[in-house]
Amino acid sequence: MSARLRALGYGLAMGAVVTGVTAFHAEAQDIAAAAEIRGLSLPAAYYEQVRVDPTAYEFSRALFARSAPERTPAAGPVRLPVVLALFADSPPTPSITRAMVQASLFDGPSPYGTMTDAYREISRGALDVRGDVLPWVRTSYTLAQVVGASDGLGNDGQVGPYFREALDSLDATVDFAVYDSDGPDGISNSGDDDGFVDVITFEYLEVAASCGGPSIWPHRWTLGARLGAPYKTKDVGARGDTIRINDYITQGATDCSGLGVQGAGTLAHEFGYALGLADYYHWIDFNAGARGRRWVLGCWELMAAGSWGCGAVDDPTGAFGPTHLSAPLKQQLGWSRYIDVGEVWNQEFVLPSIQSSGVALRVPMGGDGTEFLIAEYRARSGFDQALPAQGVLFYKQDTDAARQPDPTSGAPYYLSVLERDGNRGLLKTHFEGGNRGEAGDVWGVGGGANELHALSVPALRLSNGAAASVTVHEVSVVNGQARLVLSTSAIPRLVPPAVPISSLPASLRIAGGTMPYTVVGSSTEGVLLAVSGDDITLSGPTATGGAVQVVVSVTDAAGTASAPLVAWAAGSFVWEVEVSELLRPLLGSQGPPISYGQADYLDAAGNANGDYDVGDLRKWLRTHAP
Repeated sequence: MSARLRALGYGLAMGAVVTGVTAFHAEAQDIAAAAEIRGLSLPAAYYEQVRVDPTAYEFSRALFARSAPERTPAAGPVRLPVVLALFADSPPTPSITRAMVQASLFDGPSPYGTMTDAYREISRGALDVRGDVLPWVRTSYTLAQVVGASDGLGNDGQVGPYFREALDSLDATVDFAVYDSDGPDGISNSGDDDGFVDVITFEYLEVAASCGGPSIWPHRWTLGARLGAPYKTKDVGARGDTIRINDYITQGATDCSGLGVQGAGTLAHEFGYALGLADYYHWIDFNAGARGRRWVLGCWELMAAGSWGCGAVDDPTGAFGPTHLSAPLKQQLGWSRYIDVGEVWNQEFVLPSIQSSGVALRVPMGGDGTEFLIAEYRARSGFDQALPAQGVLFYKQDTDAARQPDPTSGAPYYLSVLERDGNRGLLKTHFEGGNRGEAGDVWGVGGGANELHALSVPALRLSNGAAASVTVHEVSVVNGQARLVLSTSAIPRLVPPAVPISSLPASLRIAGGTMPYTVVGSSTEGVLLAVSGDDITLSGPTATGGAVQVVVSVTDAAGTASAPLVAWAAGSFVWEVEVSELLRPLLGSQGPPISYGQADYLDAAGNANGDYDVGDLRKWLRTHAP
């Protein structure tokens, strides 16, 4: 694999912050996802294995080298070997042929798309994942011997020897050196590679235990863990070293019915680990299966629920995915780029779909520079066709936070979705009303609120609860593009109206600063001012005709004041006024007086003698009384 694939350095940094019990199962837990959705549970031997060895069910190297530069783009060709291994008591003629698996995973046609197609689309052509499905080979181990009493996850099974015997049958005819291409030049076995097959897949004919079948529970791990040492082939690499095989994935060649060929979704998810990615869901209650998880990024992310499904967790979704990676994970692999937003006031940004453009917005949220708002426009197209809706997704990123924090602490997540409907369903288990992604998560479509700031629901705040000086004033999707209007400055400004104010109530926008704001203003006509979020509403009685001057400024929560804005209102206004208010200046009765501007208006509309008097009142009553 090319050095351009070595993006793991960043992924490791994220994983390192997971501590305590959460980290114990954090990376291995994905092997249970498909089964839990069907109401199955992992055997007890699985939990015992990860208790004894926290690295169980993890790759050791895969498509990266630990010394590789961080965040180097994942690009170029990748070729994976797939070993089809029969048990001694498997049917004489496999119902799933080598050609069927080759078509389903790599070459097509496939009703749900191939792994090759998926990664080509997700990477926008940067990564070309190919594979060679090798001929079926029969081993001397029976199904019962291999799986033991724990679906192949315990120490009583013969999974390792079963794999070794399958490799022994192929080693004489397969040059495994062609599957070692993790060196800088991207060319297999060129002398700059590490001497290990990047990753290998073993598949069996019988229905997987994760589907309720009798065979091995699908998982990933190393042959070193199974056999005591990596498998040594008879092939010699360009540097004179024997090519070895260690990291593996195993899964069934059939779907859960046992009648059809597997889809590419599960393998596409597993391959994400080989690229240095990690899971973005969070197992809260191990005894509750899929219902006991927070899905965090849900089906919007391949490394969360993007191979399982959207909506309610107990929805028995059929074949689904793979969906795309989210913008932050694409950026980690070099498959998307950020437009970094600096200090702006009421600035418009236009985003094409990230699937076509590879572009997302990243907005620093203040603090110590570790928290960001990330925005992408996800269209329902290609492998994202089955998403609940298309629209803008907002992610809150805290690079100091854990990817899977202590669930009892209330601590923030490294990456989470700011769901437009504010129900936080992605951060709840099924029993708390959670879900794996729904239409209410996206912004800019389908009505609902499209402002995001410190006082909105959801609120845009720093992880310590402090208000951020970032405001998303508007989000909309029109003609296949998303339009966002943002302010990021810590200094508040008032945005002049784009056109003259011609009616009341009217509003002025506050850009920048930290909410909540305090508004101060004056007017020749007694216009009332009220602030809500990023808007100042102008209302109250005004004159008809002429122009009304309003001078207004705001002070934000940090005590920073804006420059005054002088706004003019001209045109016809409706003045809702009680007769008692008009009588007060004439009778000297108690109550707030009308303003000088209002008195001038009444005189101008009446006898125009320079003073508001009873003649002006009679004229008003004749023309306005019901």
